[in-house]
Amino acid sequence: MKNRKPIWIAWENQIRNKSMSARLGADFFPIISKRSRLLRYVESSFKTLRLLSQNTEGTVFVQNPSIVLSFLAVIVKPFFRYQLIVDAHNSGVFPTRKLQSLADFINRGADYVIVTNEGLASYIRKIGGSPVILPDPLPEITVIDDELSQWKSLKSPSALMICSWASDEPYCEVIAAAASLPEVAFYITGNSKGREANCDCPIPSNVVLTGFVSENDYHLLLNNSDIIVDLTTREDCLVCGAYEAIAVGKPVVLSNTNALRNYFGDAAIYVDNNSASIVDGIRNILNAYNEVSDKAKSNSQEVEKQWLQLFAGLQKLLC
Repeated sequence: MKNRKPIWIAWENQIRNKSMSARLGADFFPIISKRSRLLRYVESSFKTLRLLSQNTEGTVFVQNPSIVLSFLAVIVKPFFRYQLIVDAHNSGVFPTRKLQSLADFINRGADYVIVTNEGLASYIRKIGGSPVILPDPLPEITVIDDELSQWKSLKSPSALMICSWASDEPYCEVIAAAASLPEVAFYITGNSKGREANCDCPIPSNVVLTGFVSENDYHLLLNNSDIIVDLTTREDCLVCGAYEAIAVGKPVVLSNTNALRNYFGDAAIYVDNNSASIVDGIRNILNAYNEVSDKAKSNSQEVEKQWLQLFAGLQKLLC
C-alpha cells in the first residue's frame, strides 16, 4: 500500500485541487461534465468508480463539494479498501440544513477530513470524525499571454474584489465603498447573474464587473491590480483570494474574523463587512502604499513556512 501513488479526484476546477495534489505528489483527476445535472452525476459517478476500482488499497483524496462525489467515495470504500481523505471546504462541513446529516455521515466515514482551521476541526471531532488542519498552499500564478487580453493593463489605483457573488460575500458593501472612493477603479470578478440589482447602491462609474474570465485573464487581474479584496461573512472561512494575493505579493483586504486573523496575521489588512470600514481599509493602504506593498512582497515566505509545518502532519498520515 505504501508504494502506491495517491490520487486526487474533484468534480470541479479549483486552484486548491491543483496545488494540493501537486504538493502531495498525487495524480490529479478533474472529472468535469457539461451534461444536465442528472446525466452529469451519472457520468461523473461512472468515471469515479472506475478510478476507485483501480486504486484498491491506495490513498484517495476527494473534494467536498461535491457532496455526491464524497458520498460515493465513502459508501464504496469498504469494497475497494482504500484510505479515504476528504478535503472539505466550509460547505463540505456546513452545507445547507437539509444536507447537514449527509455531510456528517461523509465526514465520519472518511479516514481523515482536511479542514482549514480549528473551528471546523472542532466540529469534525464532535461528530466523530478525524480532522487534519491544512489551509490552501500558496498557488502558482502564471500568465501565458497578455497581448490579446483586455486586462493586460488596469486603471490605477485599482482594487480587485475576488467574488463569486455568493450569499456570504458582502459585494453590495464593496459597491457602496466604491461610490465613496471615485478615484479608485474597482474590478469585481465572477458572473453576477444580475445580483448587483439587489444592492441599494447603483453601480458607480468606477466599478467594472468583469464577468466570468479565463484562468489566464484572472491571473492577469491578480498581477495587475494594486489592491486585492476578498471578504466573507463566514467566521470559519479562509478565503482563496487571500492565498492568491499573497502569492503575487499584493496588499490584501480581508474580513475581520478570528479564522483569517489567526492564520494570516499581519499579512493582511482587516475590515468589518460594511462600506465605511472597507473605505478606511483601502484608504489606509493607499496612504502608505509603497510601505504596505513592500511588506506584502515579503509575506509569502512566512505563510509558506507556516503551511509546510502543517503539511508535514498530513504527510505522516498517508498510507
